Amino acid sequence: MHSFILFTTSDFGHMAAEYLFDHYEVKAVVTSTPKPKGRHFKLEDINTVKKAKEKDIPIIYIEKSSQIYEKIKDIKVDYFLVVDFAFILKKNVLDLPLKYPINIHPSILPKYRGPSPLHFQIIDNVKKTGISLIKMNEFVDSGDILFQLTFELDEWYTFSKFYDLMQYYTSFAFEIFVKNIELFYPQNQDEKMATYTRKIEKKDAFIDFQNEDASIVVGKIKAFEKWPKVKLKIEDDLLVLLDAKIDENINIKSGYLSVKEEGIFIGCKDKTISILKLQKAGKNQQNIMEFLNGYRKRFYEKKIDMEPIL
Repeated sequence: MHSFILFTTSDFGHMAAEYLFDHYEVKAVVTSTPKPKGRHFKLEDINTVKKAKEKDIPIIYIEKSSQIYEKIKDIKVDYFLVVDFAFILKKNVLDLPLKYPINIHPSILPKYRGPSPLHFQIIDNVKKTGISLIKMNEFVDSGDILFQLTFELDEWYTFSKFYDLMQYYTSFAFEIFVKNIELFYPQNQDEKMATYTRKIEKKDAFIDFQNEDASIVVGKIKAFEKWPKVKLKIEDDLLVLLDAKIDENINIKSGYLSVKEEGIFIGCKDKTISILKLQKAGKNQQNIMEFLNGYRKRFYEKKIDMEPIL
């Protein structure tokens, strides 16, 4: 039976982790030290770590990359499995497994390398995506491809829906790979085709509706649904825009907001978008008709204040 150390600092790979725990020898899980949460500042593990503890798998907590080598150097394992891990693994760590370290990345590498592949695939409205398993090296997501699972997308997903979908396919791809692990041979990535993502910042949620194309605006609203959230003011109401679509049947002047009986529309540089889902500050999420049914002003149009709302 193959042995592993799992490296993860989020629950993105929890389905793959549970399959790993149930079918292979996992000698340790390396994760970040939990931070205080909630009103009582309780320390709480991610769900993957909780499941590992149920299986009596040792947990190794770290606070910085430099701690990793000393904490795991004496653990003999065949493979590392790295899924959404917030720390850099240096070469001396990557050289430790008896066979090689494996990273799971939610894109068709070499496209969308880096920390935010889900966000930027949503912004770009990709029609085809996939899960890549690579043999890790010390460079960002540039290791040789071991296995890729690709599939078509049938809709333009919000972040939460896309996250759930990619969690499932991450587990599915890993199961296919690990059952046949001896059959896969590393293939070089084509560096000329590489694209990179960056860490999402709070300021990314500011949208210049007048000067950005509708497709980009819709992509940002969908991608930033969980964080940092695109915000807009209508009179005294601060609204978080959670989903939208391009509306070919409405023409609103670029940079203007229009509240009509049939919806809320925003004119962008080239086309008009229609808001599908939103949330008032301190309230539950609502689809557009639920919001309009309780909105006091049904007919309203004005130029959007372009001051950033962060």
